[in-house]
Amino acid sequence: MKRFQLISVLIFLGSVIQAQTSGLPVYGLVRQNFYTAVTDPVDSTITFEVFDSAKIHLGIADPAIGNIQRIGNTSYNSAINLTGSVLNPYNNTFVFMGGAGFNIFDLNTGIMTDNIPLYNPLGESYFDNFRLNNSDSTIYGLARRSFFDPLTGFFEGSVKLAKADPLTGLVTEISPFSVGEGFSLSGSAIDPHQMIYYFAIGNRLLGLDLYNGSVYSDVTLFPGASDTYFGNFTYSCTDTTLYGLAGQLYYSVDSMFGFPTQTLDSATLKLAKVDPNTGEVTVLSPVSLPYNAYSVNAGTVIDPYSKTYYFGSGYGFVGVSMITGLPVSVAPYTFDQGGTYFDMMRGSDNCLDALPRRPDPSLITSSDDITENTGQIKISPNPASDEIQISSAYELRQLSVMSVNGSLVYACDVNSDRTSIDITSLSKGLYLIQLLGSGGQVDYKKMVKE
Repeated sequence: MKRFQLISVLIFLGSVIQAQTSGLPVYGLVRQNFYTAVTDPVDSTITFEVFDSAKIHLGIADPAIGNIQRIGNTSYNSAINLTGSVLNPYNNTFVFMGGAGFNIFDLNTGIMTDNIPLYNPLGESYFDNFRLNNSDSTIYGLARRSFFDPLTGFFEGSVKLAKADPLTGLVTEISPFSVGEGFSLSGSAIDPHQMIYYFAIGNRLLGLDLYNGSVYSDVTLFPGASDTYFGNFTYSCTDTTLYGLAGQLYYSVDSMFGFPTQTLDSATLKLAKVDPNTGEVTVLSPVSLPYNAYSVNAGTVIDPYSKTYYFGSGYGFVGVSMITGLPVSVAPYTFDQGGTYFDMMRGSDNCLDALPRRPDPSLITSSDDITENTGQIKISPNPASDEIQISSAYELRQLSVMSVNGSLVYACDVNSDRTSIDITSLSKGLYLIQLLGSGGQVDYKKMVKE
């Protein structure tokens, strides 16, 4: 009996690597597909299966050993949009997009508590590639709309950074202008320290400022190469780095039809990291990973304790060391109560206690007063030309300096109630200093470099 279904990627299985349990709780959607036997109308001796329906459950998994358990006994017929998912540790919910609205699971019971339609006051839209930003507990993604342009006579696409409230369905656009006409299904990431949202358009990696939706960075990955790609990327708070999978495609050329044609022969996949400011991709894996592709359905999780990057192959978890680039585990899915796939996985431990280091650039040029504990923070001299001294009534944990255009120019850990900064390398002008206290205090000071 043949089975015909849509598979998001092609894979091959390498040698199985034994691994210990990770202890990292990973949540996602257990999807079980059902098929109907169909007889070929031309040849009755041939039967095959076609996709009939699917049911989903909320599940929890250990990616190091592949064990997946359902949470609760309730199943749902909801569709799964490849638009992102959120594991919210602050209200114990798992959010994904099904159809035209947010579906919300309770992490404790596995019950879908809400199904809320999207509402964008500016017009009907989608909300794609969304993620939770831990540093402000807000869900960010891309508001995608299409509209008719009477001047050209065509429908135009619009993509803007937006935030959403899954409890009301409200989508609030942040970008003042469209940042593109689409996006690639290669992942998204949020840097909660710099408050930047990253997504891809082909081989371009764009960073959007979470404060105002403007383009913060726009770089090209693998310039000039059409057979390489960087996907399934996510942000690691343990080393403030963007990790993902670098793929290489190999083709053969033949002239079967009288002209040269390319046929995909094989592909390789390796763990890599990227500098979002330059586009430089550094491949970490010395050898190809056991799978030559990944499932865009599965999602990505980083274990901050073992420094392991996990992705889904479509039929199992693959764990790769972020230090050596070598696979540390290859674990086929094992479902306790049945299942076919494990989709949209998310973990909560990475970036759980993140705080923004780059303050809102509007604070620098705004005519409004900045909230300051004037008596508790002192900077001298100010204005200054070479060095400033900072003293505080409370212990400072981190310090960051931002230029007038919103760029972070200096950051450091302090762990004291006083410190000094050498500012000789800074250009003359106005700067904003953000100070984070060990007790959660946040203060801002303006500083002038002469």
